[in-house]
Amino acid sequence: MPWKPKKYVPYIPKMLYAPLKAKDITWGDKDLIAKLYSDGKTESEIISLTKNRRAYVHNIILRLQHPEDFIIEPSNVKSTVKLCVLCNLEITGKRRQKYCASCRHEQKLASWRKHRAKYKFVKATIYSLVTFKCKICSKDFTASKWAERIYCGRACYFADPNRKKFPIKNPDNWQTIICQKCGTSFENRKSTIRKYCSTKCYFASPSHVWESKEADKWLKVNCLICGKSFETYKENPHKYCSKACYFKSRRNKRAAQTV
Repeated sequence: MPWKPKKYVPYIPKMLYAPLKAKDITWGDKDLIAKLYSDGKTESEIISLTKNRRAYVHNIILRLQHPEDFIIEPSNVKSTVKLCVLCNLEITGKRRQKYCASCRHEQKLASWRKHRAKYKFVKATIYSLVTFKCKICSKDFTASKWAERIYCGRACYFADPNRKKFPIKNPDNWQTIICQKCGTSFENRKSTIRKYCSTKCYFASPSHVWESKEADKWLKVNCLICGKSFETYKENPHKYCSKACYFKSRRNKRAAQTV
């Protein structure tokens, strides 16, 4: 027989007490519960006779035992009948209510428009454009009145010899150092230590190779193409100093094979 998959049956755990079915549960019957309670029946007996929930029966018995705790006091805010201030429509609401639903919506829109107009006015006054005259070329230009500009552009700013410059650096925090590779002097902060004027001099210096690497594991060889000396690893020594020399050697080998 061909194999057939078994039909999936969900696992339903067995319950100690089977729950009441929906048709067995009855809600209501307050008069019946009150009558049974006046006849001297207990709470569990009333539940078994009326098929009601325990919390529902308990709440009704509490109301019968202490009726004064369940008296609802009238609200202090009384609803009154009056006319709308704008359209004279009769409305029923609280004492402070002035408008009907449509007029209330129009009032909200009016307040929003008023706030928006005020915002636009403030924005126009802050970002209003004013005409200025350039100090160098005497050209008229427009800018915000809060900017207080003197020059029309960067060209006029740098052309002014009496312009406001950035503060000069404090000479007490700077020192003059001579580059160990090319011998040129440069300024550097005292808080940082530098030996070379640029990265070019740093990579060209021999200390870059032999200070950062273990000298026992490195070897100096000459390139087979250009004859330049370079450092390589002893366990896997390279024959060429760069990729350019490597590809040049491959081209030379191919040319020799074709001939």
